Amino acid sequence: MMKKKAFTLVELLVVISIIALLMSILMPALSKVKEGARRVACQANLHQLAFAFDMYQRDNNGYYLSAHFYGNDRSDAIYTYKVWGGVGGTETLAPERLLNRYIGRETKVTLGDEDKNLKVFSCPSDKGMFGSSYDGPDRLPTAFATLGTSYLYNSTANNNDPVPGLYGKKVANTKNTSELILAGDKTVACYSMNWDPAHKSYWHNRDQLGWGNVIFTDYHAAYIQVQRRVRGDTTVTFQRGHGWTFIFKQ
Repeated sequence: MMKKKAFTLVELLVVISIIALLMSILMPALSKVKEGARRVACQANLHQLAFAFDMYQRDNNGYYLSAHFYGNDRSDAIYTYKVWGGVGGTETLAPERLLNRYIGRETKVTLGDEDKNLKVFSCPSDKGMFGSSYDGPDRLPTAFATLGTSYLYNSTANNNDPVPGLYGKKVANTKNTSELILAGDKTVACYSMNWDPAHKSYWHNRDQLGWGNVIFTDYHAAYIQVQRRVRGDTTVTFQRGHGWTFIFKQ
């Protein structure tokens, strides 16, 4: 009877080395696949929110979502993006959420709300936001937990300005629906009028700021990068770029 030949130590080390090499090759690919799946899930969230926006607009004489509380356009436009939808975050505890009733939540929100319907406001890649002297403290562990939503509604044209934003505007008057951003990941709102990022957040892209999913006012979604404004560059800024804009046109 022949004895089975056992592996030698050298052969075992060779096999282990091959497995380690294969893992080093496969892991980045698997990571990209997982992130691709999260990006698709994020866009699915934005599409669901777009349907809710559409119902809101039909119930409100064709106006984009707008909150009226402080009595002046700028303050009300800023208030709008703070309470437009989501849960009660540790930083934003206001119970009013204008869009929630259109996704199945009639009552006020609370801190740590576990309503499954409200998960649509949570991007699966939300890793939080690192603050700055301009934007304030970090929002960790996630924007969803601290601000109540991973997404930003375009009420102020990405610059706290109600004039070019969607605040108080009518859908029927929109001339650039295929380019006008309705809402998107908070990562696309990381730049402002100053030259430095207002906050730093790397969700769908680990290496570059400004990447995120957005939904447009014609309800198609895209993955874009909102870039820092460069002196002399009038085509790509934090407010407008190739195929996208936060600026309402009528």
